Amino acid sequence: MSTSIEEILRTRTHLHKVGENYTSEGYVMHPWTNDLLKKHVEEVGGKVHTRFPPEPNGVLHIGHAKAVNINFCYAKVNGGNCYLRFDDTNPEKEEEKFFTAIEDVVRWLKYNPYKVTHSSDYFQQLYLWAIQLIKDGLAYDEKGNILEIVVRGEPLTTENKPKAFIHWVAKPLFAEVRLYERLFMHKNPEDPEEVPGGFLSDCNPNSLTVIHNCAVDKYLSNSKIFSSFQFERTGYFSVDLDSNDKKLVFNRTVLLKEDSGK
Repeated sequence: MSTSIEEILRTRTHLHKVGENYTSEGYVMHPWTNDLLKKHVEEVGGKVHTRFPPEPNGVLHIGHAKAVNINFCYAKVNGGNCYLRFDDTNPEKEEEKFFTAIEDVVRWLKYNPYKVTHSSDYFQQLYLWAIQLIKDGLAYDEKGNILEIVVRGEPLTTENKPKAFIHWVAKPLFAEVRLYERLFMHKNPEDPEEVPGGFLSDCNPNSLTVIHNCAVDKYLSNSKIFSSFQFERTGYFSVDLDSNDKKLVFNRTVLLKEDSGK
């Protein structure tokens, strides 16, 4: 009689409980470790959270079978959640068809991701952390004295199609960019079974992030209210009513890789 992966994970695995990472052999403890673990347990509600992180540069194959089953099943047997987290560390090279195909296969396997996220969702936050580390003297930014950049242009053909594109802005304008996320944490905030505390308790504290002094091309200076633009590969933005001759304000309206359930 064959044994399912779900049964194996339920009866034969003995991993540490949520927040008990320190019980693992070789785990390094610091004075602040216990406080961080306690905060982590609170953030996840004491539940197991796993992730299946495929690279969206192809379709799923037999080599993904172990990872997809263990991550989703381990979360399931422990009453937890599993994220489908696309590892799109090089967004310029990845195609939307692979994101769609991978998610389709995961759902065909009867797995429902808790959330669909992307590595690129965190690029801006990682950048801001890096800046803070530099300001705190814990990291440094090594810059050379660039005297000249030589650029040679050629007509774009099927034979010389570039593998990636470099984006730069010369003599930029500086704008305010507002990044909007889901207003509520759950899809149905008024459902008492899904949100027992009522919809007001389900508000997302990170529903708006405001970034100041973003460099944008000067041709945007004459943009009209509600005009829309695609900024690199991050999403679509529209000109806000707060924009004026002295300050441009853009709202992110849609991500390029929106979760289908969002």
